[in-house]
Amino acid sequence: MVEGIARDSSNELWEEVRGQSILGSETFVDRVYDSYLKHRNRDVREQSGVEKIRSLDVNIDQIAALVAKHYKAPHEKLYLKRSPHAEARSVLIELSRVCLSRKMSVSAIGEELGGISVSAVSQNAKRLREKLSSNSRMRKIFESIEKSLQRG
Repeated sequence: MVEGIARDSSNELWEEVRGQSILGSETFVDRVYDSYLKHRNRDVREQSGVEKIRSLDVNIDQIAALVAKHYKAPHEKLYLKRSPHAEARSVLIELSRVCLSRKMSVSAIGEELGGISVSAVSQNAKRLREKLSSNSRMRKIFESIEKSLQRG
């Protein structure tokens, strides 16, 4: 593994990491999840990405449709980098990262959401966590959408 990292000194390698901690094919990520993560209790000190690796049968368009419905915003406007619906777009980016990290790299998620960088997705997560901790209205909307996605 170290040799592979040394050969690929670009950032492309890190863009393929799933759940902030697993590097490998979708089959490998599924195996790690099923064997080691699925049935264990999470320690609050662990990386949040590990906890978020889950298998939801959704795609970005379905997440966007649900976010658009909750925010009463046009679905297609949520994909714009400079969306007039910034809060809804922020929620879409984070829910996509959370719900799809097992299926897609953060890089691929960013690409589908208007070509934003891995760094932008990560910064969005940080800023949104801060807002959710202080804004109960926004937290309720986020949790409601997240529960709807989990129910399928």
